Amino acid sequence: MNRLITVLILVFGCSRGEYSDSLGREIIYPLAVDAYNHGVENCIQNTLGDHDFGGQFTVQCDSKKDTCSAYVVAHPGSKIVAIVFRGSTSEGEVEQEANETLNQPMVPFVGDYQVVVTGHSLGAAEATICAGTLAALKYVNSSKLLLMTFGSPRTGDKEFADAYKNLVPEAYRVVHKNDLIPHLPPEGLLGYIHIASEIWYNNNMKCDDPYVICDEEESFKCSNQVLTPTMEDHGEYYGLRNYLGNHECVPPGKPCS
Repeated sequence: MNRLITVLILVFGCSRGEYSDSLGREIIYPLAVDAYNHGVENCIQNTLGDHDFGGQFTVQCDSKKDTCSAYVVAHPGSKIVAIVFRGSTSEGEVEQEANETLNQPMVPFVGDYQVVVTGHSLGAAEATICAGTLAALKYVNSSKLLLMTFGSPRTGDKEFADAYKNLVPEAYRVVHKNDLIPHLPPEGLLGYIHIASEIWYNNNMKCDDPYVICDEEESFKCSNQVLTPTMEDHGEYYGLRNYLGNHECVPPGKPCS
């Protein structure tokens, strides 16, 4: 776990304000994929090593009895708390959640910890709302808060996106190539737009593959230029497929060097 500690210290100690491929590839995305596993507590060891598991919480979140799920884990070695939201587990859940809202009470964090909030797909939208709520209610100082999501749909309107820049300045919305979900809801429908910043990989996300950073909420320099988005790229980031409905733990994120 020496490399894990090194990556976390470098990112949170020295490189604040910059997107880190290593952090997303080796730590945060594997944590997001683990959220799809009902036995997530048994899986986190692969990614974090020694940790304190705060619990996995699953609730009914719409009228069709789909569930939303998240877990909380702390890594004392690097003083980081991760809040991880699971993506949708049924074909109709994303559409259903677009029409319904889930609000869960928050509690203050204690200790001088950095807080990482993440999720994939629907979980990415929930993570976005969660991080904004933590900052707005001053449960976590914005300087200690990091949002990194994968394949997030549009989550709010222009007012939401503008406020988010100050609430969570360290926000990275990672998009893989032609991923369909970031194009939903369609831009302009009911005023939905993305938050900044987008990290777009127009490739297979292999080690050392380039990416484009777009600081605008919507930019044709990034994934908005995609004319034929598909679901194929939604299920795989950094070469690791999410394990929808799989009860096996995902392998640890592999370092590029």
